[in-house]
Order: sequence, then C-alpha cells, then structure tokens
Amino acid sequence: MVLVAPEYSGAQSERGPGKGAALMQGITEGVQQMLREKLERERLKKAGSRVHQILDEDGKSVLGKSGLRKYLGELTARYTPYDAAFRHDIALPIAERALAAAEYVYGDHSSELLPYLDDVAKYNFSQEYIDRAHALALRSQTIREKKFGANHPEVAKSLTMLARWDHFWDRQVLGHLYWKREEGDRCQLKEPILSLDKVSDLSLSGPNFCAQIVARANRAERIRRKAFGIGAGEHSMSIFLAAKFNDESVFYHEAWNLMILALQAHRNRPGTDPRIMSIIARYIANKAIAGADRRDLVHTTFDEIERTITFVKKQPPGAHQHLAELLDIKRLLLDRLGGILTSKEKYNIILKEIISNYEAAFGDEFWLIADSLFRLSIYHSERGFHKRAVPFLERVVRIEERHLPHSAETLAFVKDRLATLREHANRLEP
Repeated sequence: MVLVAPEYSGAQSERGPGKGAALMQGITEGVQQMLREKLERERLKKAGSRVHQILDEDGKSVLGKSGLRKYLGELTARYTPYDAAFRHDIALPIAERALAAAEYVYGDHSSELLPYLDDVAKYNFSQEYIDRAHALALRSQTIREKKFGANHPEVAKSLTMLARWDHFWDRQVLGHLYWKREEGDRCQLKEPILSLDKVSDLSLSGPNFCAQIVARANRAERIRRKAFGIGAGEHSMSIFLAAKFNDESVFYHEAWNLMILALQAHRNRPGTDPRIMSIIARYIANKAIAGADRRDLVHTTFDEIERTITFVKKQPPGAHQHLAELLDIKRLLLDRLGGILTSKEKYNIILKEIISNYEAAFGDEFWLIADSLFRLSIYHSERGFHKRAVPFLERVVRIEERHLPHSAETLAFVKDRLATLREHANRLEP
C-alpha cells in the first residue's frame, strides 16, 4: 500500500487544490492536445491534404481545426479591404495563406475552397502570373463541375475566367513573338513591349490554344442562355466575350450570329442603352458587308437594323446621336445592296433623318453631317435641281474648313464640285 501526502493526492484541502494536482492536470491536458493534433495531422495526411502546418506572420504554428478556422476568418477580414481598393499586390500573399488554411480545414476538393481559389486566381492574374491563375481557375472549374454539375451557371463563371485569362495570355505571347520577329531587329529595342518574365510556358499559344478559348467562351454563353434566358444581364456579357473571341480567332460567321443574338437580346431588355445597340449594329453591318459572297447576311442585318431603329424611336427622347448612327448604318447597307430595298426618295429621307438627329445631338456644324450633306447634294444634282444642291455643298465646305483642315485634297474636290454646281445652276436654272 502506497501512502501519498494529502497535498499531492489531488484531494481538496482547506487551502484549495494541491500544486501537484494542478501540475498533473496541466500535463494531462497538454498530452491530450498533442495527441489530438497528431491524430488530426494523420487524418488530413490520409485524406490527401498538402498542408500539415500553418505558420502565422510571427512564425508560430497554428494547428487544429478550431484554431485554423479562427485564423482563416482573420486572414479573410485582412485581405478583403485590399481587394476593394484594388491593391491586389498586398492582398495576394494574405489570400494565399488563407487558401492554405482553408485547404487544411476543409480538404483539397471541398467547395468551401471556391471563394479563396477565385480570389487567389484573380490576384495572380492581376499581377500577371497568368499560368498560376490558369491552374487555379482550372481547379475551381473541376470543383464546381463536381458539386453543381457540368451545365450550372457556377461552372460558367470558371469557364469565363479561363477564357478571359487565356485570351490575355495568348495576346501576350503573340505580342512577345511579334516583338522578337519584327521590332527587336528593326528598332533595336532592348525589351519586348509585353514582358514574359511571369509566364513560364510559351507553348500555350497558337491555333489549338485559341480553339480552347473559343470553346470555353461558347460553352459559358450556352450555359447562361439556358439558365437565365436570352438578354438577361448574366447572359449579355457572355455573348460579347464569346463573339469577341470568335472574331479574333477568325470564326467570323459564329461571331456575327452571336452579335445578332445580342442585338435581339438588348431589344427585349427594358432600359437598354442605345449606345450598346449602336456598337453591336456597326459590328454586324461591317461583318455582313465584308462577306461579299453572302448577300443573305446583308439582308438579315438590314432587317435587324430596321427593327432596332424602330425600337430606339419609341424610347424617351435623348438618343439622337445613337439613332443617327443606326440610320447611317442602314444607309451603308443600302449602298451595299445597290438600292434594291428602297427608292432614291426614301434614301433621301434617310439622309435627312441622319442630319436632323446629328444636329439635335451636336449642332449644325458637326463634322459627321458632311457626308450626308454631300450625298444630298448629289441626289438633287442628279435630278437636275442644281440650285437645291448648292446650299448642301456650301455647308460641306464650311464644315470641312472649320473641323477638317487636314483633308486639303477632299476640300479642294468639294470646292471644285461646288463651283461646277453653281455654274450649272446659273446656266440651266434661271
């Protein structure tokens, strides 16, 4: 039988707990904590976690789920203000530490990682570490597809990020190669215009890479169209990006189809900015006119422009500039079609509408009016009304002299034509 003194037995004495009891209790708790942390590390290691220890800024180890969750919240609160201030250079190392802590707490394949993956990818892209951003965005896409399914709008978010960043990467690589081939030798430049110090793999460029970019952008557009409907705010940007990447990859017909869809979508949206519609209309008209062997594209584009003009005319007043631009595009398409769709009288009415809308937006001597005034003078002179044509041409001369002094040859031509018109007017029209 072993006798133990009362002060070391853990028994409660009149003076309170004994020193030995407190010491043993502290040792026991410390050992238990060490065992818990060891078991946690082994569990995470078996689960495939790459991070087994997090060190804070003071070099102290932060272990255990509860400690890491608290530390994760602190890190998130620290880098969020830098994100709002666009100081991604400061936010990046803090967000990377937060991602490592989140991986420790949730595992490598948890959907809880998505906010941290997206943030770290965005900051890497902002700092031009494009290959790192690409890898992180691919990882977030894999996690989203596993959690939400392949055709969920969340997946479209990752696809759009990848398409935009890979497009930037591709332009950077091509810019570097162009400098190496052309500018370096010709101009003796010491550095390329676009530095590639932060891009590790130059093979990720070229036709195959462009096809991947286009495929991702097209897939994101289809997912959002199905989820939100044509013309929804979430869908509109996907259309523009997909059309842009198709156009730059020389898939012109696909880009044209997407922009037709975008124009229809904006007509169906309340409060649509006419400026956006004017930009889209100019794009599809230029592409339709460029396709010389596809008159059907011009006819389809003309119909869409007609509907858009009708839509803009019904909007509240104030869109004179954009209405004039749309009317000018309609006139351009009529020139391309050679007057098949309208008479000269209706063409004359379109020119007058263009002039009146530009005058309402910018005043009587806006330089873009000159082209329509010149065409009106031709219209009247061809019909034999030379006196009617003279005032239009006189306005063209005034506008050219005031606003376009650099076009000396054009001005000389207009003045010569004006003199001829005056001569005809005096001789033929008493």
